[in-house]
Amino acid sequence: MRSRLPLTCAALAAAITAAAGWEDAPATPAPAPTPAARPVAPAARPVPPPPAAAPRRASGSGIARPQPVVFDDFYVPYFDAVRVSDRWFGLSYLFGSDAGAAGGTVSTMELEGHFLVGDYRNVAGGDIRLNIDPMLMLFTDDGGLNNLPTLLLDIPFDVQWVWRFVNGFSLELGAAPGIYGDIEAFDFSVFNAPLRGCLYLSVLPELAFRVGAEARFGWDRVVMPLAGLSWEPADNFYLEVGVPRSLAVLRTGPADFYGKVEWENTTYALSGDDDKPEDLTIDDWRVGGGISFGVGDDVRLSFELGLVLDREFRTDGDSGGARLDLDDSVYFGIFIGSRF
Repeated sequence: MRSRLPLTCAALAAAITAAAGWEDAPATPAPAPTPAARPVAPAARPVPPPPAAAPRRASGSGIARPQPVVFDDFYVPYFDAVRVSDRWFGLSYLFGSDAGAAGGTVSTMELEGHFLVGDYRNVAGGDIRLNIDPMLMLFTDDGGLNNLPTLLLDIPFDVQWVWRFVNGFSLELGAAPGIYGDIEAFDFSVFNAPLRGCLYLSVLPELAFRVGAEARFGWDRVVMPLAGLSWEPADNFYLEVGVPRSLAVLRTGPADFYGKVEWENTTYALSGDDDKPEDLTIDDWRVGGGISFGVGDDVRLSFELGLVLDREFRTDGDSGGARLDLDDSVYFGIFIGSRF
């Protein structure tokens, strides 16, 4: 019994010493918890300042209202790179075109405007814009042609409804019901309602393609193609190539420089009295360019100069149709835009 006691005490002392050594050793820290991955929001870009381009015609522009940030997943250069004033007015003069053996020279003056009357977000998943885009065309010289009217009215109420999807596709449906006719032939025939539909595909936030058409029942050209691409490689440059319009805009800070090629085709209802035509179609190409710059915080001026090419007047009525080819001519325009 005595012989086991020293052994037992030695074992107990060794155990206590080992425990004390374990407590003095530095503890290995536990690995820090890995934070959960945070979802990455799609990149967003602010809408650039307004260049010189109009919604229906490549004319003057102006100051746009502050626009919400557009995420890259939904950014479409066709809609977001070119901002147009809420309201703008323009006056263009088309210098005389020789009508050849049919008559003298034909010159016109165009007074046009754009008025935003409604902008609604998230309507059935899309955005709606309502605009009135009046244009008055005055024949300052009719070249001695009896079939030409004095004043033509082009006053559509434009409705645009756009849906954007995260897969790069966007859909636009629109209509432009309004008055298209001679002021002297003010009956039901002057009313029409062109309809349009376009599909957009953004392969990159800065590059998009468009394919679609506008249906204008009762007009000389029933279907107007709407197709092309838009490209915005940098905040200060925008390019649109297609039909019926191609447009290039260079932003230099205080001023925007732009060039455009645009095909215009509109049929106007006439009176048809005294064996005169029942409608007149004006078809031409406009190639020009200009400069747009701000005057103060809320006003923007634009000046545009260019050529009117391949201009045709086509008439149709009970007595048959006729076609008049005009020589190329020069046009000049001045435009003023404001957000008020």
